[in-house]
Amino acid sequence: LVVGRTAQAPAVWDTLVPDRRLHSTVSREHLKVLVRRSSIQESTLPQASFQVLCLSLNGVMLNGHFIGNDSGEHSLQHGDAIALATVVDVTTPENQSRKPFVVFQFEVLGPSPMAEALPTAFPSEHIAPPRGPFEDLDDSLDLLHPPSGTVAG
Repeated sequence: LVVGRTAQAPAVWDTLVPDRRLHSTVSREHLKVLVRRSSIQESTLPQASFQVLCLSLNGVMLNGHFIGNDSGEHSLQHGDAIALATVVDVTTPENQSRKPFVVFQFEVLGPSPMAEALPTAFPSEHIAPPRGPFEDLDDSLDLLHPPSGTVAG
């Protein structure tokens, strides 16, 4: 599954991101969810594992942690949160404050032998839910220009 501006119809992004100024922070192909299937020797049930791969220079957040497009595949578990975020404060390139504007929750649905064979894990409870993208902005003028460090894709 590829998620991005050109991977879904424009109406999807108009609904998910009503503020059109943020559309440029969504890359044409922003992230990819991969599934790997294998069978276990002792069982006839197929096993599956899921990974997320960031394809965007803007990166994504996985359970509140930033992952860049050069960090490879990251394991996904049922309940994980994948967010597209914008940079709102740049102190140094290594220390950028990001605010999510779209959050997807990864779910493995059943009933199916494939889904039942997966281990169930939930994201850590100590991760605070994401705040809105505009809660820390001083005024609406901050929204007129893409934040420094953000790459339109």
